[in-house]
Amino acid sequence: MRLFTMHTKTQILIRILLNRFHPKTSQEFLKGLPENEAKQIIEHQIITADVDPIFVKPHEFLKEIHYSWVAPYVQKFPTHLQNLMVSALPNPLAASLKKYLNISDPSVFMPKPARAFFIRKLYDQVKQTEILSPAFLPKQDLSILLALSRREIIYLIDFLGLYDLAEELRHVVDKKSLQKVYACLDSKKIQFVRLCLHQKSRFIAAKMDLQKWKGESTELQRKIHQRGLYRLGKALSGTHSHFMWYLLRKLDIGRSAIIEKHYKLPSSPAVTSVLIQQVINVMNFLKPKSEM
Repeated sequence: MRLFTMHTKTQILIRILLNRFHPKTSQEFLKGLPENEAKQIIEHQIITADVDPIFVKPHEFLKEIHYSWVAPYVQKFPTHLQNLMVSALPNPLAASLKKYLNISDPSVFMPKPARAFFIRKLYDQVKQTEILSPAFLPKQDLSILLALSRREIIYLIDFLGLYDLAEELRHVVDKKSLQKVYACLDSKKIQFVRLCLHQKSRFIAAKMDLQKWKGESTELQRKIHQRGLYRLGKALSGTHSHFMWYLLRKLDIGRSAIIEKHYKLPSSPAVTSVLIQQVINVMNFLKPKSEM
């Protein structure tokens, strides 16, 4: 009688070691395990043989997390320790946290061991132990998103929202109104909108109500961005929850809440498929020609 069930991370480690040392004979090595555990190991769709992702570097991990997610954990520490905690962190995370938390004290220089101590302390608070490394997650259509920077994801969201704008412009015949809209967009966005206008609409969301728009550029940009958040959230429907954990923490809490809201709502596979393709289309459009 077995007294324990193999932990998910143990299963993953075994799978990686099999990939590394016994890629062709893994089934033979699994025969010594109970059938259900051997099956669970095989079901982990991991093709990498690289063990490095198991050993997470806390400072590298925290660099990928937006400061708005980190701030609540820093605030849990006594006030006199918060500046020490923030001073130990890499920039620009440290600078953003100081501004966000209104820490006016100058940064404190500390020896490497002390810095590592504070970073590890914060890492243990932020990182959820059950969340797997991105390298060990199943490959999905939008796995590439984790390779993008925060700025690139926000830019992607803006372009996704242009699908909604293009749909609205199909019904605008007044040239002055069109010129007013185009005046708010840069040349690359105008190019993308015109590209959308020449394509058949495959997913139509609720109208943007441009009739109520007063001509302010910031208001239009906000509307476009909100639509992009909606489309990205719907495109991510059904995505692995651990993948979402990493992606949402690349962005600020506000944007992430909107994406998560739409991600969690039921969505038909047909709609999700269309929106995934739109995300891919935008990434291909924005990709430098040298990478094509």
